[in-house]
Amino acid sequence: MLVEILRRAETLLKDITFEEDVIGHIVEMSEGYPHWVHLLGKWACIDTVESDEKTVRMPSLWRGLERLVKQEPAHEDRYMRLTKGDKENELMLKVLSAEAQNLFNPDEGYRIAKSNGISFKSWIEFFDRLVSDDVLNRIESRFTSFKDVRFKIYSKIRPPLYPENDVRSITRDDLLLKIVFAVKEFELPQSVTTYLGNHDTAIFYYKASQFVPLVPDFSFQEKPILYDSKGNPLYTRDK
Repeated sequence: MLVEILRRAETLLKDITFEEDVIGHIVEMSEGYPHWVHLLGKWACIDTVESDEKTVRMPSLWRGLERLVKQEPAHEDRYMRLTKGDKENELMLKVLSAEAQNLFNPDEGYRIAKSNGISFKSWIEFFDRLVSDDVLNRIESRFTSFKDVRFKIYSKIRPPLYPENDVRSITRDDLLLKIVFAVKEFELPQSVTTYLGNHDTAIFYYKASQFVPLVPDFSFQEKPILYDSKGNPLYTRDK
């Protein structure tokens, strides 16, 4: 379903396509949430168009990710408040947010933190602070979860303050490979491409499904379907 969101966007944008690796990374980072697929796809597309290119490649995704951070002030404020700009704090938050499951045992994460020089005392103190700040739930049998999954994903994908804390080095490569394989095998049904090819129908569909991040309001004279960070149209159906 997440792959289809981006393939549908390609159908609407017509001249813009996503590299398979880009789709794989977007889907992996989004952890099943369309909200992040929309945002990551949007900013990657904007960077691609502004670079006068037709294919969304990895550099556009990473630059788009850096721009996305500036559009999420609530998450960014919380991120900075929790890390306090400290390298160890950021690493511990990155390790916790990199857990593949929403419900997880923090002891598993400590193995990664320990290998990066984090003491058990620092780990426990940071974990307890996240619980007291209502960032994490403390659950029986030593399990926990983030109260706000959107913040969990934001913490994982946000470019690190310190390059050594890059979460991509913690990402499960086997999962990413499976996703990329699924992308290679995916084909958008002909019925969908025909459906989206009808402009009036596409407007109705995307307004109904609130596909706002990648496809804003079509009511403007030139029917813009992609905007820059200032709200100016970048790409129209007539372009």
